[in-house]
Amino acid sequence: MNAPATEKPKPPTLLGIADDMIALDALLAEMGGDVSYDEIAEYIDKLFAENETAFEQKADGYAALIRETEARAKARGDEADRMNTLARADQSKANFLRGRLKSVLELRGIAKIETDRCKIAIVNNGGKPRLNLPLDLDAIPAEYVTTVTPDPVTKVDGEAIRKAIGEGKTVDGCSIAPRGTRLKIT
Repeated sequence: MNAPATEKPKPPTLLGIADDMIALDALLAEMGGDVSYDEIAEYIDKLFAENETAFEQKADGYAALIRETEARAKARGDEADRMNTLARADQSKANFLRGRLKSVLELRGIAKIETDRCKIAIVNNGGKPRLNLPLDLDAIPAEYVTTVTPDPVTKVDGEAIRKAIGEGKTVDGCSIAPRGTRLKIT
């Protein structure tokens, strides 16, 4: 039959050491700060001796953990930077390849193709087409422009211009850009 293992007493934690100091402070406050009693002086000496060794061990452990954590954080940060660099390079390659494939399909007049792995199509971009305005806003007819005060700022009513052009009207210096296309891979 095995004898029960005796547990080593655990050294106090930093919080336990701090609690000892708080208890000591309360004891001294009760005594009015008078440490002339031999028992109190012995208790304080013993407490400081025990806690000094434990505190140094705990502080050393904390410092080692801090160093290890900082080293791990730096390594992970360096790895994240490396991975971000690789991701940017991969995205740049994908954009280049996408552009090349789109150009080749357009040159061959192919709008759609289906392969064993995917469907490839040149599709129109969504959203409103871009509105082209003249550099000199004074060239735009007055009915499409307002001036906002106190600082005179010229504001163009792009929606009204879009609507007019959509209805077949000509608005001097303005046009709607052709809708762009993109390569869709599904």
